[in-house]
Parts: sequence; C-alpha cells; structure tokens
Amino acid sequence: MKTFEYSLKTWQTSVLLSPVIITIYLCITQYEPEPLSFILTAIVIGIIYSFPGFMVFALACRWVMSRNRTLVQQKSLMSLIGIGLTLFAFYLYYTGIFIQGIMPDFILYITVYSSTIVSGIWLFKFDPAASLTAQDLCAG
Repeated sequence: MKTFEYSLKTWQTSVLLSPVIITIYLCITQYEPEPLSFILTAIVIGIIYSFPGFMVFALACRWVMSRNRTLVQQKSLMSLIGIGLTLFAFYLYYTGIFIQGIMPDFILYITVYSSTIVSGIWLFKFDPAASLTAQDLCAG
C-alpha cells in the first residue's frame, strides 16, 4: 500500500469511527436524543479540524517509511505522531484546552480519537517492500 493510501485509510478510520464509538458510549451512559445528528456533526467538524493534521500525517508516513527501521519501530513512531496530531486538532477546535484546562468531555473525545488512530495505524499494513524486518537491519 502506498504511503498516501495508508495515511488516508488511517485518518478516515479516526474521523469516521470515533464519533460512532463516542455516540455508543453516550447512549449507554447517558441519554443522547439525536445520535445521528451528533455523528454527522462530529464527522464534519472532525474533517475540518483534522485535515491539516492529515496532511502532516501523510508526510510523516512517507518520511517514516523511507527510514531504515523495523515495522514495529515505524508503527510506534507513527502512533506517537498520530496522538500528537490528534491533540493538535483538538487544540485548533478549542484553543483554550491547554490554558484553561481540559473539560471532562474532551478527555473522552481525545481518548477515543487517539485510540482509533493508533488502532488504524496498527491494523492497516505498510507496503512490505518499504518496511524492514529486524533481520534486514542486523544483516546490513
């Protein structure tokens, strides 16, 4: 899979699946009168505010895949980048998040969005030709 396709699938997973997970959680723990409207609104807002992060993520995928690292190292690095970019998207949405403190709802949102992007990173496969195994690094 090419790096752009990989980053696009990972980003789409986070943007589309996270609102569904949050809605399921909110419907179980508290009454959510309009779950579909919440999902659609969260997807639109997620696309708008995370698009700059997606562009950085796509470039980071290309950079990480071009380095001589094992697959686990590559995916671990991408996970850290994904979590950082998730925090950045929430910072864009709510600029006072780090100054005024994190509201309890944002902890849920940040946790779910970070978890889904990390899950997408580990679920989807890199191009096997672009990834090195530990044996390749030891042999070189």
